[in-house]
Amino acid sequence: MKTDKTNNIKISRHFNLQEFQCPCCKRVILNSELLGKLVKLRLLIKEPIYINSGYRCLTENTKVGGVKKSYHLFGMAADISVHTLSIPDLLEFAIKAKFTGIGVYGTFLHLDVSKKSKVGGLKLEEFLNLARNYFFPMVLSIYLVIKIDS
Repeated sequence: MKTDKTNNIKISRHFNLQEFQCPCCKRVILNSELLGKLVKLRLLIKEPIYINSGYRCLTENTKVGGVKKSYHLFGMAADISVHTLSIPDLLEFAIKAKFTGIGVYGTFLHLDVSKKSKVGGLKLEEFLNLARNYFFPMVLSIYLVIKIDS
C-alpha cells in the first residue's frame, strides 16, 4: 500500500502540513497566526490535537455545508478535538491561547483567528458558566462564537 506524501511536511514539533490540507483537492493554505495559536494551545494542554478540518476549497466547503465566507476558505480556521479533554475544558484552554473566534460543537471546537467580533455582550466568566451549566448538558451540537478581548 502506497502512502500519500502530498504535503507531508513537518511545520512544527506537533503538526504536519498534511493535517491542514483540503480532503478533496489536497491544496492547503495555513495562516501563520492560526498555526502559532495552535502550537501555543498544544503546549498548554500537553496532549495531541486532532485537526478535523483545516483549509477547505470552495467545493469542499459547500459539500460540508460551511458558510459562504468561512475562515476555512482562507486557512484561518481549524476544527479540532482532543481525545482526553472534555469540550468545556478544551474551550478554557482555547481561550487561554487567545483564539479570537471559537465555535463550540458537541464533539469539537472551531477555532479561528478572525479580526472581527462576531457576537458580543457576554463576559468570559458568564459564557463559561453558561457553557458548563446549561449548553453542554442539554445540547449535543451547538454553535457559539465569542470574541476574546486581547
